[in-house]
Amino acid sequence: MTDGNGSTYSDLTDLVHTAEAVPEGVETADFSAFILLQPGEYMSPSRVIKGKSNPDGSITFEITFDSGFLRDGVFVGGKGDRTWVSTRLFQSKDAQGNPRPGKTSTVAEYLKKAGFEVKGLSGSELIDLMIQSQDIPVGVYVKWTERTERQADGTYPKETLKTRDFNVGTKDEPVYVPEVEVAGKKFQARHRVSGFTNITQ
Repeated sequence: MTDGNGSTYSDLTDLVHTAEAVPEGVETADFSAFILLQPGEYMSPSRVIKGKSNPDGSITFEITFDSGFLRDGVFVGGKGDRTWVSTRLFQSKDAQGNPRPGKTSTVAEYLKKAGFEVKGLSGSELIDLMIQSQDIPVGVYVKWTERTERQADGTYPKETLKTRDFNVGTKDEPVYVPEVEVAGKKFQARHRVSGFTNITQ
C-alpha cells in the first residue's frame, strides 16, 4: 500500500525489526504534558476570583490565574493555575517559629499584597476589595510538590514532598528535576502557587 507520496506501507508484523531500530523512541524521558514552572517568585498581572460561603460562616475564594505569570517581564505560562484563600482566622508564626499576636487569614495575606488595609474588614466591603484586587498586579510564590491521582471517592491523597525534595543541587545553587525517587517510589513534580508576595520585579 502506498500513500499520496508514493511511499510504501508494510504490515505491522513486517515492521518488528525496523521498530527496534527507532533511534530515539517515541518520547523522551523528560517529556511532560504539563508546563512545569521553576520554583520562585512571579508576577500575576490579573486574576479571576470566585467565592463560596461555608457552613461555619467563613468564605473560601478560588483564585484562577487566567492571565498567566510574568518573570523578568517575560510571560512564562501559569494560565489555568489556581489557589484558594479563606477568611478563616489562624495564628501565624515568624521565621523562628514563634506565634505572632492575634490572628489573620489567607484572605488578609492576599489583600495586603494587593495594597489594601484589612483590619476590621468584612461584609460587602470585603467582597468589593476582592473584586477590585482581580486587576491589581501581585507577586506570587511558586513551589513544587508531587502530582497525585484522584482516588475512587473523588479526593486526592495528601501531598508529602516539598520543593527541596526535587533539588539535586545545593541550597545556594539548586538544580530542580521533574522526577525523583523516594523510598523506592517515583514521584513526578508539579508546581503550585503557595502564597502571595510583594512585587519585586
